[in-house]
Amino acid sequence: MSEEQPPDPRRARTPTEFVLVMRAMKDRSGLTYRQLAVRAEGRGDVLPASTLAGTLSRGSLPRPEVVEAFVRACGGSPEDVERWLAARRDLTRGEPHATALEDAAVVGDTDASHPHEREPSPEEGKGTGPRRSARGRLIGGASLALLAVVGGSLALMRLTGDEAAPADVAGAASPSATPRPALSGPRPGVYRIRSAASSLCLSEREGEGGGRVYQATCAKAVPVYSVEPVEGGVYRIRSLHPVFGYGCLGVAAGSTRAGAQLMDDYCGHRGSAERFQLQPAGRARYRLVPAHTGTCASVPRSSPTEWTPVVQLSCSSDDPGQLFLFDSRPPPTAVPSITSN
Repeated sequence: MSEEQPPDPRRARTPTEFVLVMRAMKDRSGLTYRQLAVRAEGRGDVLPASTLAGTLSRGSLPRPEVVEAFVRACGGSPEDVERWLAARRDLTRGEPHATALEDAAVVGDTDASHPHEREPSPEEGKGTGPRRSARGRLIGGASLALLAVVGGSLALMRLTGDEAAPADVAGAASPSATPRPALSGPRPGVYRIRSAASSLCLSEREGEGGGRVYQATCAKAVPVYSVEPVEGGVYRIRSLHPVFGYGCLGVAAGSTRAGAQLMDDYCGHRGSAERFQLQPAGRARYRLVPAHTGTCASVPRSSPTEWTPVVQLSCSSDDPGQLFLFDSRPPPTAVPSITSN
């Protein structure tokens, strides 16, 4: 078996794909944001964990000094650094990289292949107590070649979703290609999630360390949430907490019990209990359906009371306590890097 090749930035056709290759590089290193920041400092570079976290959650090209410090912190050689900087320069000039033939040799007929989007690797979590952070790894020539083939689809992984996916990237527009299904939920982006029944927002409770989710006055609701489509037509809803860092909305302990409370926690250890279907219910309202149970996130009895727990219950078409709105918010300027390591 051939040795795995490191992520190659020359395969990126767009700034979004360039950032995705950076994510793959980070996953391959096995290091957290904080560990990368410490390694960068040891090499004389400045790479704050919050800066790197923000860089890898956007779809725009990072500054050259960030790329340089990042590659070195990941263990890259001077030649690796120059290759990454050259790839970045090419993208700023709108120049394609000469890897199309290599990509075709690895992937085959691009019109006949429609790979799923890669799920961004779960990084920093939140909550208390020991937990594991699962790390998906997008490495090796074949996986990285997919970045060049499905640039338009990968653009959906932007945190903010403010740009339309480019239509002229390799493999994005082919008469024989099967179109990807339209998203059923809101556009990828950052939101407050608000109950249609009470107009209160999903929130953790100050002073509680477990990440349990209630409804609270929207002006003081914490955290905001990043809605990110993943494979299979479901969504990951990441919590962006100003104190506890990155996490994932899900059902506590992956419970299948009716009445189990929703909870923000480390990403990756609750499986499909961290995945949601977002089912349209008219007038910009959605049902949040945990993928592992097919039940509905609910404000019991459509309660108007602040700090009512948000739980999973059997879905009912006439229950307004199961309908939620997504109010767009600007991304946080910084989210601390809190990890389970």
